[in-house]
Amino acid sequence: NGYVAQDPDNEKYYLTVKLFHIGQAIADQTDFLAEARRVMTALRDKVNLTVTIGQYEEEGVRVLDMLKHRSEFEISARPGAFFDFHCSAQGKVALAFGPAHLWSKLRSHSLKAWTKKTNTDIEGLRKEIKQVKQRGWAIAPEEVLSGINAMSAPIFGSTGNLSGMITVLGSVQHLQRRPDAAQVAALVDAGGEVSARLGYREVIAV
Repeated sequence: NGYVAQDPDNEKYYLTVKLFHIGQAIADQTDFLAEARRVMTALRDKVNLTVTIGQYEEEGVRVLDMLKHRSEFEISARPGAFFDFHCSAQGKVALAFGPAHLWSKLRSHSLKAWTKKTNTDIEGLRKEIKQVKQRGWAIAPEEVLSGINAMSAPIFGSTGNLSGMITVLGSVQHLQRRPDAAQVAALVDAGGEVSARLGYREVIAV
């Protein structure tokens, strides 16, 4: 599989650069989570909502870490939970700011309706993703589970590529379809802070 190679002179085996790249990817993810966790607590306490950190994969988005907001009724998404692109706030961020080929995953099959409010129209979704890219955050009210809403913002790495997303979630009572401006600002600022910690520097056109 290319992880080791044999020296033709002495016939000894050595590790190849392929294994190094795997180790580097693990280190990068560890750095990503370490920096994100430094911001999660402040965001949770500011908006009084559960905060999650996620990253996209080829078939959807996965929750890597979660910080609960303690209340009488707790809403959470366990680490390891996996969501479709089209119906989750995290997935919409991935479609808006991630690699273009993610769209091919959606065109290859019909979009599943998780609830009556899930958007299963590909053209309608395309218009929504365009808005997400313009405003810098995504929302998915009751699209995965009735009564639950989530709002997500991108996290960029030092190269400017999408590294992941930071998300707040709660009941539609506390995180409404049209979220409070203070909630939006807190989330976007948190995403920007994690991005800056990862070495991202936004280039502003003049």
